[in-house]
Amino acid sequence: MNKNKLRWIVLVGAILCAVSCGVLRLKTYTLANGRSRVPVDNSVYANKLKFDQNLLDIIDTDAIYEEYNTYYKTLSRLDTNVETVTYGCYRFYPDGCLNFFTLHRNETINTQDFAPSYCGYRGVYYLENEKIRRDLFAEINQQRDIGKLTATLEFRGDTLFLQSDKTSYNRNLEVRIYIKRKLPEGYLDFKADW
Repeated sequence: MNKNKLRWIVLVGAILCAVSCGVLRLKTYTLANGRSRVPVDNSVYANKLKFDQNLLDIIDTDAIYEEYNTYYKTLSRLDTNVETVTYGCYRFYPDGCLNFFTLHRNETINTQDFAPSYCGYRGVYYLENEKIRRDLFAEINQQRDIGKLTATLEFRGDTLFLQSDKTSYNRNLEVRIYIKRKLPEGYLDFKADW
């Protein structure tokens, strides 16, 4: 075998190994809650430039969208049929940013639960090819590496339908449903800074 061809194969193999082994990781920092990690470099949110103000006609930025359990047909925060005590919710900001928060079913929520400097994963929403898209930077594996999760969003009234894109680390293609919930005044008085 030609030495140049062998070098090329070894180089490509080393790069693939480094990527698959997590050596080339997204740099992150930990938020005030001590658990949530977010990207250091805000340039990862570049698709925010595709944000369209017309999306605010269908997305309520003064509410959260809570996870709905389609199997038991109930909001996940009210679901007593599952062992997990957490559920997810989205918060959309009027500038194209979003947060994904994990809340505890058995605890009373407070304003700090929605403070993006304290907790939550960060992302952006935007229009692409006439579809609403989402880029979320969140845990992608059991080693808690942070990566980009993409999805298509569809809003029908007070309901959000989220279809995740298939990736090497996300093979779950079921449509997730989230229901809009208004919170008391002051709970969502936070700004996105990414």
